[in-house]
Amino acid sequence: MNLASASNQEIYKKWISASHKVGGGAMPQSMLFVNIQNQGKVGIILRSMEMETSRLDTSTNDVIAFDIQSILSDYWVGGMYEILRLLRARKLVDQTPLFNEIFEDIEPLRVTIEKLEISKDRKIKEPHPFIRVNPRPEDEPIFYDSQDSKRSHIMPKFVHRETGSIGWIVIDGLSMRERSVVRSDLSDKLLRMWS
Repeated sequence: MNLASASNQEIYKKWISASHKVGGGAMPQSMLFVNIQNQGKVGIILRSMEMETSRLDTSTNDVIAFDIQSILSDYWVGGMYEILRLLRARKLVDQTPLFNEIFEDIEPLRVTIEKLEISKDRKIKEPHPFIRVNPRPEDEPIFYDSQDSKRSHIMPKFVHRETGSIGWIVIDGLSMRERSVVRSDLSDKLLRMWS
Protein backbone atom coordinates (compact mmCIF):
# COMPACT_ATOMS: atom_id res chain seq x y z
CA MET A 1 0.00 0.00 0.00
CA ASN A 2 1.58 3.25 -1.10
CA LEU A 3 0.52 5.82 1.47
CA ALA A 4 3.32 8.13 0.39
CA SER A 5 2.27 8.49 -3.23
CA ALA A 6 2.24 12.03 -4.56
CA SER A 7 -1.53 12.00 -5.03
CA ASN A 8 -2.07 10.77 -1.47
CA GLN A 9 0.25 13.45 -0.11
CA GLU A 10 -1.79 16.13 -1.89
CA ILE A 11 -5.04 14.71 -0.57
CA TYR A 12 -3.60 14.50 2.93
CA LYS A 13 -2.62 18.17 2.76
CA LYS A 14 -6.21 18.98 1.78
CA TRP A 15 -7.52 17.08 4.80
CA ILE A 16 -5.12 18.93 7.12
CA SER A 17 -6.18 22.25 5.63
CA ALA A 18 -9.86 21.31 5.93
CA SER A 19 -9.40 20.23 9.54
CA HIS A 20 -7.99 23.61 10.52
CA LYS A 21 -10.45 25.58 8.43
CA VAL A 22 -13.55 23.69 9.53
CA GLY A 23 -12.63 22.22 12.90
CA GLY A 24 -10.46 25.07 14.11
CA GLY A 25 -12.87 27.68 12.82
CA ALA A 26 -16.12 26.11 13.99
CA MET A 27 -15.00 24.83 17.39
CA PRO A 28 -11.47 26.06 18.17
CA GLN A 29 -11.52 24.79 21.77
CA SER A 30 -12.36 21.23 20.77
CA MET A 31 -10.89 18.14 19.17
CA LEU A 32 -13.03 18.54 16.05
CA PHE A 33 -9.99 19.35 13.91
CA VAL A 34 -8.32 16.14 15.13
CA ASN A 35 -11.44 14.13 14.30
CA ILE A 36 -11.42 15.56 10.78
CA GLN A 37 -7.70 14.77 10.42
CA ASN A 38 -8.30 11.22 11.64
CA GLN A 39 -11.07 10.73 9.10
CA GLY A 40 -8.66 12.09 6.48
CA LYS A 41 -6.04 9.54 7.53
CA VAL A 42 -8.54 6.71 7.21
CA GLY A 43 -9.49 8.20 3.85
CA ILE A 44 -5.84 8.10 2.73
CA ILE A 45 -5.56 4.44 3.73
CA LEU A 46 -8.76 3.78 1.79
CA ARG A 47 -7.45 5.69 -1.26
CA SER A 48 -4.40 3.44 -1.30
CA MET A 49 -6.56 0.34 -1.00
CA GLU A 50 -8.88 1.67 -3.70
CA MET A 51 -5.97 2.26 -6.07
CA GLU A 52 -4.88 -1.35 -5.59
CA THR A 53 -8.43 -2.63 -5.93
CA SER A 54 -9.00 -0.67 -9.15
CA ARG A 55 -6.12 -2.61 -10.72
CA LEU A 56 -7.59 -5.99 -9.77
CA ASP A 57 -10.26 -7.97 -11.56
CA THR A 58 -13.38 -6.89 -9.72
CA SER A 59 -15.78 -8.28 -12.30
CA THR A 60 -17.20 -10.61 -9.68
CA ASN A 61 -18.10 -7.68 -7.36
CA ASP A 62 -16.86 -9.89 -4.53
CA VAL A 63 -16.94 -7.44 -1.64
CA ILE A 64 -15.89 -10.19 0.78
CA ALA A 65 -12.48 -10.28 -0.92
CA PHE A 66 -12.11 -6.65 0.06
CA ASP A 67 -13.36 -7.11 3.61
CA ILE A 68 -10.97 -4.72 5.37
CA GLN A 69 -11.59 -2.02 2.78
CA SER A 70 -15.32 -2.50 3.26
CA ILE A 71 -15.06 -2.31 7.06
CA LEU A 72 -12.93 0.84 6.92
CA SER A 73 -15.31 2.41 4.40
CA ASP A 74 -18.24 1.80 6.76
CA TYR A 75 -16.21 3.24 9.65
CA TRP A 76 -15.30 6.30 7.56
CA VAL A 77 -18.97 6.92 6.72
CA GLY A 78 -19.98 6.81 10.39
CA GLY A 79 -17.23 9.20 11.44
CA MET A 80 -17.85 11.67 8.64
CA TYR A 81 -21.59 11.58 9.29
CA GLU A 82 -21.06 12.55 12.94
CA ILE A 83 -18.83 15.46 11.96
CA LEU A 84 -21.37 16.74 9.44
CA ARG A 85 -24.29 16.16 11.81
CA LEU A 86 -22.54 18.12 14.56
CA LEU A 87 -21.77 21.02 12.24
CA ARG A 88 -25.34 21.07 10.95
CA ALA A 89 -27.09 20.62 14.32
CA ARG A 90 -25.10 23.42 15.94
CA LYS A 91 -25.41 25.65 12.87
CA LEU A 92 -21.63 25.88 12.56
CA VAL A 93 -21.60 25.54 8.79
CA ASP A 94 -23.45 27.13 5.91
CA GLN A 95 -25.85 24.59 4.50
CA THR A 96 -24.88 25.16 0.90
CA PRO A 97 -26.33 23.02 -1.89
CA LEU A 98 -23.10 20.97 -1.84
CA PHE A 99 -23.29 20.45 1.93
CA ASN A 100 -26.91 19.32 1.63
CA GLU A 101 -26.05 16.99 -1.26
CA ILE A 102 -23.28 15.37 0.79
CA PHE A 103 -25.50 15.08 3.85
CA GLU A 104 -28.30 13.53 1.79
CA ASP A 105 -25.82 10.92 0.57
CA ILE A 106 -24.14 10.15 3.88
CA GLU A 107 -27.15 10.15 6.22
CA PRO A 108 -28.97 7.14 4.71
CA LEU A 109 -25.65 5.30 4.47
CA ARG A 110 -24.92 5.81 8.14
CA VAL A 111 -28.44 4.84 9.21
CA THR A 112 -28.36 1.57 7.29
CA ILE A 113 -24.76 0.73 8.22
CA GLU A 114 -25.05 1.50 11.92
CA LYS A 115 -28.76 1.14 12.71
CA LEU A 116 -29.47 -1.66 10.20
CA GLU A 117 -32.60 0.06 8.96
CA ILE A 118 -33.73 2.25 6.10
CA SER A 119 -33.30 5.95 6.75
CA LYS A 120 -36.57 7.73 7.55
CA ASP A 121 -38.38 4.40 7.62
CA ARG A 122 -41.19 5.80 9.76
CA LYS A 123 -42.53 7.24 6.52
CA ILE A 124 -42.91 3.72 5.08
CA LYS A 125 -46.54 2.89 5.84
CA GLU A 126 -46.81 -0.55 4.25
CA PRO A 127 -44.38 -3.49 4.31
CA HIS A 128 -42.09 -3.14 1.31
CA PRO A 129 -40.86 -6.19 -0.63
CA PHE A 130 -37.18 -6.62 -1.44
CA ILE A 131 -35.47 -9.30 -3.46
CA ARG A 132 -31.80 -10.11 -3.07
CA VAL A 133 -29.22 -8.81 -5.51
CA ASN A 134 -28.50 -11.49 -8.12
CA PRO A 135 -31.60 -13.46 -7.12
CA ARG A 136 -31.84 -17.20 -7.44
CA PRO A 137 -35.02 -18.75 -8.89
CA GLU A 138 -36.10 -20.02 -5.46
CA ASP A 139 -35.68 -16.65 -3.71
CA GLU A 140 -38.78 -15.21 -2.10
CA PRO A 141 -39.23 -11.50 -1.45
CA ILE A 142 -38.26 -10.26 1.99
CA PHE A 143 -40.63 -7.67 3.42
CA TYR A 144 -39.32 -4.64 5.27
CA ASP A 145 -41.88 -3.50 7.82
CA SER A 146 -41.03 -0.28 9.64
CA GLN A 147 -43.28 -1.34 12.53
CA ASP A 148 -41.38 -4.59 13.13
CA SER A 149 -38.84 -4.31 15.96
CA LYS A 150 -36.77 -7.05 14.28
CA ARG A 151 -36.66 -5.24 10.95
CA SER A 152 -33.35 -4.84 9.18
CA HIS A 153 -32.15 -3.84 5.78
CA ILE A 154 -29.11 -5.39 4.14
CA MET A 155 -27.79 -2.64 1.92
CA PRO A 156 -26.11 -3.93 -1.24
CA LYS A 157 -22.43 -3.06 -1.63
CA PHE A 158 -20.27 -3.09 -4.69
CA VAL A 159 -16.78 -2.21 -5.85
CA HIS A 160 -16.75 0.75 -8.23
CA ARG A 161 -14.83 -0.45 -11.29
CA GLU A 162 -12.98 2.78 -12.12
CA THR A 163 -12.05 3.94 -8.63
CA GLY A 164 -11.84 0.65 -6.73
CA SER A 165 -13.93 2.32 -4.04
CA ILE A 166 -16.71 0.67 -2.07
CA GLY A 167 -20.16 1.80 -3.12
CA TRP A 168 -23.58 1.22 -1.65
CA ILE A 169 -27.12 1.12 -3.01
CA VAL A 170 -29.01 3.37 -0.61
CA ILE A 171 -32.76 3.71 -0.28
CA ASP A 172 -34.54 6.90 0.56
CA GLY A 173 -37.33 6.02 3.00
CA LEU A 174 -39.42 8.94 1.80
CA SER A 175 -39.51 8.06 -1.89
CA MET A 176 -38.30 4.43 -1.70
CA ARG A 177 -35.98 5.20 -4.61
CA GLU A 178 -32.60 3.52 -4.84
CA ARG A 179 -29.38 5.23 -5.83
CA SER A 180 -25.71 4.44 -5.61
CA VAL A 181 -23.24 6.30 -3.42
CA VAL A 182 -19.49 5.76 -3.81
CA ARG A 183 -17.10 6.46 -0.92
CA SER A 184 -14.39 8.16 -2.98
CA ASP A 185 -17.00 10.47 -4.54
CA LEU A 186 -18.15 11.51 -1.06
CA SER A 187 -14.56 12.16 -0.03
CA ASP A 188 -13.91 14.25 -3.14
CA LYS A 189 -17.06 16.30 -2.53
CA LEU A 190 -16.08 16.93 1.10
CA LEU A 191 -12.62 18.13 0.11
CA ARG A 192 -14.09 20.33 -2.62
CA MET A 193 -16.55 21.83 -0.14
CA TRP A 194 -13.85 22.47 2.45
CA SER A 195 -11.15 23.78 0.11
